[in-house]
Amino acid sequence: MLWIRRAGRAVLTGLLWAMAWSPIGPIIGYIVDRDGKMDEPWIAVGVFPAFMSGLIFCAVLAIAERGRRFDELSLARIVRWGALSGALVGALPFALGDTGGKPIPLWLFGFPLYVGLLSASSAAGNLLLARKAEFNLMDDTASVG
Repeated sequence: MLWIRRAGRAVLTGLLWAMAWSPIGPIIGYIVDRDGKMDEPWIAVGVFPAFMSGLIFCAVLAIAERGRRFDELSLARIVRWGALSGALVGALPFALGDTGGKPIPLWLFGFPLYVGLLSASSAAGNLLLARKAEFNLMDDTASVG
C-alpha cells in the first residue's frame, strides 16, 4: 500500500507542475508560430514535460534521498535533482524522435536546458511550500524513500 500512496503523490506532483507550466506552451507557440500556420496544441508543450518531470523528480528523490525527510533536504540538493529530472525529460525527444530526414531547428537544442530550469524552479517551489505549510507531498512516514 505504501507504493500506491507514493505513486499517488508523484502523480499529484506532476499535475501541480503541469498546472504551473501550462502558460509556457502558448507563450512558446506565440513566439514560434505568430501567424498560426502550425497546427500544434501548444499548451501540451508546457503540460506534458511538466507532468513527466514531476514524476521523474519524485522517483529520483525516492531513490537518491531514501531515508531523508523532504522538507529537511537542502535547497541546493532539491534544485539539482529537479534540474536533472527536467534535463532527462527534455532530452527524451532527441533520444526517441524521428525527424523524417528534416534538420532539427537550432532553438530546439535548448529544450533540455529549458525543461531543466523549469523543473529546478518547480522543485524549489515544492520544497519552499513544504517547509512553509508543514505539508509534505513526498513524505510518507517521515522519510523520502
